[in-house]
Amino acid sequence: MKKVKRGTKQIVRDKVYGRFWLGKETDGKETRQSVPMPAVKVGDEKAIADRCDLIADVVHRLINAGLRHRARDFAILLGEETNAKRLERVLKQIDRLIEGNIVSAAGTTVKQFGDRWTSGDLHREFPRHVKLKATAEEDGQMLRKYVYPEIGGTPVAHVTLDDAERVMAKLPAELSTARARHVAQAMHRMFNLAVYPARLIKVNPLPKGFLPKLGAGKAKQYLYPDEDAKLLGCTEVPLAERVLYGVTDREGFRFLEAVRLEWDDLDLHRGAVNLDKNKTDDPRAWALDPGVVEALRKWKLLTPGSKGPFDTIPVDEHQADRFRFDVQVAGIDRTSLFDRSAESMRLRFHDLRATFVTSALALGKSETWVSDRTGHKSSAMIAKYKRAARTYAELNLGPLKPLVDAIAWTQTATCQTSVQRGRYVRKTKVSRKPRKSAAVPKEGLEPSCPFGRRILSPPRGAKGSPQAEENTGRRAKAGRPGGPFDRGLTDLGEIDRHWDSYEVLIASMDPGGES
Repeated sequence: MKKVKRGTKQIVRDKVYGRFWLGKETDGKETRQSVPMPAVKVGDEKAIADRCDLIADVVHRLINAGLRHRARDFAILLGEETNAKRLERVLKQIDRLIEGNIVSAAGTTVKQFGDRWTSGDLHREFPRHVKLKATAEEDGQMLRKYVYPEIGGTPVAHVTLDDAERVMAKLPAELSTARARHVAQAMHRMFNLAVYPARLIKVNPLPKGFLPKLGAGKAKQYLYPDEDAKLLGCTEVPLAERVLYGVTDREGFRFLEAVRLEWDDLDLHRGAVNLDKNKTDDPRAWALDPGVVEALRKWKLLTPGSKGPFDTIPVDEHQADRFRFDVQVAGIDRTSLFDRSAESMRLRFHDLRATFVTSALALGKSETWVSDRTGHKSSAMIAKYKRAARTYAELNLGPLKPLVDAIAWTQTATCQTSVQRGRYVRKTKVSRKPRKSAAVPKEGLEPSCPFGRRILSPPRGAKGSPQAEENTGRRAKAGRPGGPFDRGLTDLGEIDRHWDSYEVLIASMDPGGES
């Protein structure tokens, strides 16, 4: 182990300074730097010597642990601390930091470091060098899905170009080039951060040119006005989802921008939105469409106590699946929306944003008007929609219907929640045909009513289902009695919505009074 380089005192204008080897290199040579030590007084030679030795020892340990960039900060902190207990806490903090860095430098895995990045821990540790990503959740989902299964357990220091190429080779064949490039970008950025400021490795293992080339790109989809009206008027699609779809294709939000909206971001009195946090870190505000303002006012009355208009919408990688599922449920069966080919993409949630840009350009809105709402940074991005906009204009499709009028402000009792729909989409191949209402059996007492499907096939947790029996057994073991709410309907509004179906069922049954 290298010998500790001692610190020396320096008195300047009756102020005490210490000069220490902090490792700053100039022309390949290390130089000493002055650190103020207001905690000790001029003339107290023993206190000055003790504090110099303490700081020199800490600096030496930090440099040996690979924390040279933190040495000066801690030297200044130790030089000015006068309280003995606080000084002891600082020294313990330094001990934990050194111990943790030695362990992490040797064995931090790709998953551990990636989680530090996407969770915001890396930003909090190095706020001047690591931005807090607006798309951190999306990046985290992508890393968990494509990167961690292959190299998540590999120490960052041991990752090679071959490992990264293996990740790219295992990407699904149907994944778009843009998405594959996004995966490569996330890995490249993560390893750049591992070089600096984390200092886990000296060189990024991914060379320049590693990112896939985008090429010409595939044709994107958008909804026609009549399809949009059909989707928003379908009561078998959850109302919250339909409000989200309608707001998105009339205002141009990205998915995460929309679901993170809070009521405080919306001035429904004046009809404006203020979007401070977004993907491009460029705050923007604009005047909302009057139909959207009226719809959001109505939606706010229907969702009292909510923090934002869409805080019940799940944020995961399945929003595109759920959107396609809802479009099909609404009876929209245009083939091009669901076919993937070498030239075109399937319908995605992001295509609601494409619907907004395409219709706006077709109706004569300027690029500036569009970019004020979408946040596009260049005309080149908006130009990608101009061909579709010309087709839209030639077909004379016209504007989308005002949102407050387009939405059917009810939903059927058999309507599935976002979680149920997400589970269904992941496990079941969805038919192109719209979902049909439940058929009435030829024999039996089941009523012919909109709720028949739920009665014939009770949902998870409903009375008579295996889940309900399991729940009842758990309650009995716990000493808690069952009751009329065993079905899980504890909300009075929900009970009221199902009450008609119960009455019809009961009325159709034999009362049992006669034999």
